[in-house]
Amino acid sequence: MFASSRHVGRTRRLVGIAAPLIWSRFRKLANFLSLYNLRIVRSDRPPPAPLCSRFSVDPFHVVEWATEALDKVRVAAWRRAQEAAKAVAVYRGKGRPRKNDTEAQIAAAAKKKADQIKKSMYSLGKAPEHLTSNQAVRLEIIAKSDNQLYRAYLLKEKLRLIFRIEDVDEAEQELIAWVKWARHCRIPEFVELQRKIMRQKDHILNTIRLDVSNARIEATNNKIKLLIRQAYGFRDIDNMIHMVTLYCSDLKIPLPNRGTRRGVFSHAA
Repeated sequence: MFASSRHVGRTRRLVGIAAPLIWSRFRKLANFLSLYNLRIVRSDRPPPAPLCSRFSVDPFHVVEWATEALDKVRVAAWRRAQEAAKAVAVYRGKGRPRKNDTEAQIAAAAKKKADQIKKSMYSLGKAPEHLTSNQAVRLEIIAKSDNQLYRAYLLKEKLRLIFRIEDVDEAEQELIAWVKWARHCRIPEFVELQRKIMRQKDHILNTIRLDVSNARIEATNNKIKLLIRQAYGFRDIDNMIHMVTLYCSDLKIPLPNRGTRRGVFSHAA
């Protein structure tokens, strides 16, 4: 059923009244957050670069792109392994199979491979130096059993290590080499990723050249989200701004009947 013209007119009048109020409060919040984020930027950075070279892509987001592409490859590999395990599985009723039953051994190996790929999300996503013993073993199994998935993992790791290079020229050469490798890797997810990397190539190199990161801003945004969730929302944007200012500043408010150390309410930004 279509709404009547009377109801449409009322809706338009309501939107016309509410929209300016909502927009003004949104702009007020946006201006506060932008000014606060400018305050927490480190003061020991070099002088501002020209406007054409200030645009940069944070390393966290670039590695996140590669991790998402790697996870898509992992899911596709798990589905292939699961289908292969179902194809060789044979229902034999109750009881264990015999030790010399070749078909049962092949089915068990195929099922184990599918399970290892399914549980390998953290093994593939984490850096090699942070892997546990079980995750390292799982990664070795993937290297021996699934060549495409392991190549995708190596592509992700090589892209991550590029951001540790301090020389911009060397980083550019390594990035071009990575793009050539990803372009010919025959993995659709990373072929698409290298196109995205080439579109953002100058911004990625600016990140290495200027040594910038938005990690502190991201941490502040997470604090604000946590504060809103703990408060179950605020009635007014002004109340939220006051609480964020109090929570994310160095203000130390001694509460009554408490010592100075226990009376610290806020946390340092």
